[in-house]
Amino acid sequence: SVASATTVPSLVPVADNPYVQTASRTYGRVTRINLTAEEQQAVIPVSLELALQNADQLQARIDRGEILTRSEIEAYLPSMETYNAVKEWLVQQGFSVTMDSSLRHAIFVSGTVQKCSAAFQTTFGRVTTLDGEFSSALVEPLLPASLNSSVRLVRGLQPHLVSHHLAVKLTPRVTPYGWLDPATLAAHYNAPANLTGAGQTIAVIGDEIPSTDDLRLFWVTCGIPQSIGNFTVVNVMGGPVNAPATGVAMQEAELDVQWASGIASGAGVRFYASPYPLTNIGEAAIYTQILNDLPSNPSIHQVSESFTSPETPPSTTFQLLAAQGVSCFAGSGDSGSNPNWATEMYDSTQPLCVGYPACDPNVTGVGGTNLALNANGQPMTPEIA
Repeated sequence: SVASATTVPSLVPVADNPYVQTASRTYGRVTRINLTAEEQQAVIPVSLELALQNADQLQARIDRGEILTRSEIEAYLPSMETYNAVKEWLVQQGFSVTMDSSLRHAIFVSGTVQKCSAAFQTTFGRVTTLDGEFSSALVEPLLPASLNSSVRLVRGLQPHLVSHHLAVKLTPRVTPYGWLDPATLAAHYNAPANLTGAGQTIAVIGDEIPSTDDLRLFWVTCGIPQSIGNFTVVNVMGGPVNAPATGVAMQEAELDVQWASGIASGAGVRFYASPYPLTNIGEAAIYTQILNDLPSNPSIHQVSESFTSPETPPSTTFQLLAAQGVSCFAGSGDSGSNPNWATEMYDSTQPLCVGYPACDPNVTGVGGTNLALNANGQPMTPEIA
């Protein structure tokens, strides 16, 4: 129980995803509390996010629109001593380090479920969702008191928290029936035609890699002066090895890249691909990789993802990206104010919940609208949310 776990000497609770799995939540249900030997030895990725120094002061500078240099950001980062202490503790517990943050704000490791249970003084069980069955932590993790003030988040102990693609819908539509091209949509929103995004790099997040043949076909069909030379794939944590190569995941990835590269025809696109399906740990690893890549890719000023999952605490990763002039955009979700995470539809019986990462203070949440255009690209009815 949580009560008995918190009485362990020198250990204090650390927040993970606060979305508690109980009978009143339909996102997942505990089906078994005793794991087999094989399940105990399964390896899962975990990350620890460290607390920044004077984080409120940093946020105030971001809110004023300041863009900081790497040297200016240094004053807000965890010390090297703190970072190494957390890292050494993880290694002592038997974890393997898989990724470091160049800004010392997060450490990514992998270890068996058994090691996770012992190191974080938590209990694992089998949790079933529509995505399958997973070994997930059932109570909050604990850390040694000496590290607690240094660590603000533990991610990855609940692998059943899978981020889901937003629904792919053919909107806006053209009436009479036809197809909509990026130039028409850009004109509708008064985007200046002479601003092509030249010199910019747009980072797009996904868990399936778009087909280059499909990208070329889209560009040729719409008369867009783009080339595959402007498209780069960055595999994170090994990339989408077991992705289905068809379906919503592929459609969403292609849609995002096609329209970003179509409206910003002079911009490059760096596609950051996580293991399939995207989880909160994979998502965190991608944003950390983008942070690590900024010194060698200073033209990255926008990041876009079309995923949503239950609300989690704000991430220092987004804070550090915003501080360096990187704008992050995320879809607000398909299910309104009371999402049912099993059906991914609105359900008034479910609790109020906003989608992550759109809810993060340093992320711009992007909602959908219904828009009907005529053959001349003019609205037929008012655009509505």
